[in-house]
Amino acid sequence: MPDKLTDHSQIENALRESEERLRVIVEASQSGIVQIDIKGLIQFANRRMAEMLAYPPEELIGSLYVGHLHDSERSGASVSLGQLASGEVDHVCTERRYLRKDGSEFWGYLSGRRLDGPDGTFKGLVCTITDITERKRIQDIMVQTEKMTMIGGLAAGMAHELNNPLGAILQNVQNIQRRISPLLNANQVICDEIGLDFDLLQQYLKKRGIDELLNHITTAGTRAAGIITNMLAFSRKGSAALEPTELSQLIDKAVELAACDYDLKKKYDFRTIRIVRKYDMAIPPIIMNRAEIEQALMNIVKNAAQALAERQAGAQPQITLRTLCSGQYAIIEIADNGPGMHQEIARRVFDPFFSTKEIGVGTGLGLSVAYALVVNNHRGLIKVDSVPGKGCKFTVSLPFNPGGTQ
Repeated sequence: MPDKLTDHSQIENALRESEERLRVIVEASQSGIVQIDIKGLIQFANRRMAEMLAYPPEELIGSLYVGHLHDSERSGASVSLGQLASGEVDHVCTERRYLRKDGSEFWGYLSGRRLDGPDGTFKGLVCTITDITERKRIQDIMVQTEKMTMIGGLAAGMAHELNNPLGAILQNVQNIQRRISPLLNANQVICDEIGLDFDLLQQYLKKRGIDELLNHITTAGTRAAGIITNMLAFSRKGSAALEPTELSQLIDKAVELAACDYDLKKKYDFRTIRIVRKYDMAIPPIIMNRAEIEQALMNIVKNAAQALAERQAGAQPQITLRTLCSGQYAIIEIADNGPGMHQEIARRVFDPFFSTKEIGVGTGLGLSVAYALVVNNHRGLIKVDSVPGKGCKFTVSLPFNPGGTQ
């Protein structure tokens, strides 16, 4: 009898040691581990899972798993759970977007396996979830850079081919305007030689709107020339000399240029926008091509002003400008309280020629050019964070040492 008691005690001790060892492994895991029952309720979540979702562990227990997923992921998660319950599949591996308690998002790689009871009935799901947000960010940068490189070569070729005929159009329109201008004495001389009444000719041109037509051609040609200049920005590496630049002065200049932009002033009154500045004046001057970063920031500010014009009535339109340091980077944040955008749109804002504006209002190149100037020419980073109805924030990260390793 004592031997049996000893054996039983040893078995219990072994079980306790095994359970403790398993508990330590689960709690020390750098991946979130979660158990979900047949109703989709969380029955267990380890420390890392609670950290990733930014919830106290006790709040996770009993909560609905799909409630921690982004709206776009919930239907797919429900389908997967149904397939596991029916035995159609016994495991699932996929990438999903999750929501933290504060509403912010992160990407997780989910590896889940069906959990069966002793009789083989479906009891739920055990999952490991690894935060892959940084990996996704790097992948997006690589994809965007490759896309910009490919389009850059195409854009450069197109731009050079278009420049010559466009230059001829603008030059000849200018010549036509000069040769019908009453301010040029040579025009009157020629009219006298051929017996043409120059005043009647001017009346005819005005009545037929010839001068307006020529002005329209000039305006359209100038706009096309601007598009070509932007297209060339994709393929050009910064060649101008780099110089130390004060961020606060640079940002203020970019805002001033945006406010004076002719096309912007025609549609948006910049004076109605409240500009809030939160500069860290301790940031040292940054080595950069001043003109290029000024252009990039101006494009972002213009985009913010255009977004604010689309917002519903309410609080005063506002753009908040902020600078700070983060490791090897100087950070510039440009945030607005406009209508914001959905993630599907946010993922495409840096794509060349992508625009949500009506035809003729935007070229879809402003933010693409900003991306090329910051990322390609300065080895920096640029991203956008936005929630529909809660505005939009662009973050530009510039390295203190642009010649170093990124």
